[in-house]
Amino acid sequence: MKSIVRLAFFLLVAATFNAQAQEKFPGKTLSLIGEPAVTVFKNESADTLKIKGMFFNWLPYVETNFDLRIPPSKQDSLTLLFNFLDHIAINGTFRILNAPGKRVVCTVRSIKPKATDVEFEGDLHMENTYLLSYSNFLGINDNESRAYYNMGDKIKDFNLFPAIADSITKVRTDFLERYSPPVSPWFKRYEYDRLMYNGMMRKDNVLISKRFYRGKPIPVNDNYYDFEKDLSLKYTGEPITTEFLWTADTYLFRQAEKKKIPGLGGMLKMTDSIAGNTSLADVIKTRRLGTFYTHKREDYEREMAVTKLSTTVVKTMVDSIIQARLGFPKVGKKAPDMTLKDIDGKTVSLASFAGHPVIINFWAEWCGPCKAEFPMENKLYQQYKDKGLVIINICLETKEESWKAITKRDDLQMVNLFADAESYKKIKAAYNIGAIPRSIAIGKDQKVIANYYQRASLLKDADIAALLKN
Repeated sequence: MKSIVRLAFFLLVAATFNAQAQEKFPGKTLSLIGEPAVTVFKNESADTLKIKGMFFNWLPYVETNFDLRIPPSKQDSLTLLFNFLDHIAINGTFRILNAPGKRVVCTVRSIKPKATDVEFEGDLHMENTYLLSYSNFLGINDNESRAYYNMGDKIKDFNLFPAIADSITKVRTDFLERYSPPVSPWFKRYEYDRLMYNGMMRKDNVLISKRFYRGKPIPVNDNYYDFEKDLSLKYTGEPITTEFLWTADTYLFRQAEKKKIPGLGGMLKMTDSIAGNTSLADVIKTRRLGTFYTHKREDYEREMAVTKLSTTVVKTMVDSIIQARLGFPKVGKKAPDMTLKDIDGKTVSLASFAGHPVIINFWAEWCGPCKAEFPMENKLYQQYKDKGLVIINICLETKEESWKAITKRDDLQMVNLFADAESYKKIKAAYNIGAIPRSIAIGKDQKVIANYYQRASLLKDADIAALLKN
């Protein structure tokens, strides 16, 4: 594998590049706070255009979902906060590249696998024209990642997977090399690096995924991770990619495990020793600090106090960003009400539990760690129900019949509620559900006590005693 040490980015004060010859990206490589980027959709089809998708913010990690309905001959737009040059996923079929302060205009004639017809204007129109051709080449854009997972399902010896992943990646880089008309030099470097890092990321993620769903270890040789030799955390000035950040994050976490530095804080310490005191380290640490925030606020406050960032101004800025983007539903504010059906088909609202402290646990059929909590959740329910504690388990992203079967099979004794697709959409927005398992603690007055509460297996008697007083 060729070395791809070109990747990194400029300092936090975004620079404007000389646009001549398009040797460098003509815009801002990074905005730590984030800047709006506008994506305009014009519908030139005969039918109402349905635009659904997702955007992943890295700083910190937050999922933003959108759903537009645009009549024929009309237009609508998305305004999303971008930190760097990044992609928006559209209908699972193609992606649109945008960046801080940029405006991309898309005239849509049809969205079909292998035959999506979109014309681009405004910023990044040449780059998006390439990406559309690439998505049509793949069939649908989701195939860029799906091919790796499909091959991972077919092999028994996972030590063979890195070579298989490299062959998949080469098909993608070959398309870039053959593409005509030629793309600008900066974009060719950027896209080549993105594809290579995507291949690296899948070598990690496919293995992690298989271990997660099988619920048991999958042994690999030490040289399985030889691809990490091509990973550099040194600053060189090229635009950053999300694929690089995922790869670097996993790499640093594993290095901390090798050094036997325990807990989530190990990755922060490894970032200091490997990436140093740089803006790149700031970005990586922001993601990890956001993870701390979503696990336990006390841990976040402790780590934030000792974590080194490039300047004190940046440290204050990072704390403000994390608090603003992850800190809802707001602690001390009334919890958003929701009304769902229980296992008997009866309608149950959160408001009906006023006067009781409540723990809400969000889970799904596919989430192994969620289901692993069931025995302890049952134990908590039995131990504290007579003292007024209410435990509500809400099932998401699962078929109703599967939810009922699991609820009965695992003898879930707390309040069990089901969120269909429409209910989940509202709950996800109101409760900022980005990852599960997720627990929220609510007081007797229906106000949020903790928007990221400990899992049942981690709770101590003192935690419950404090909750019962609220």
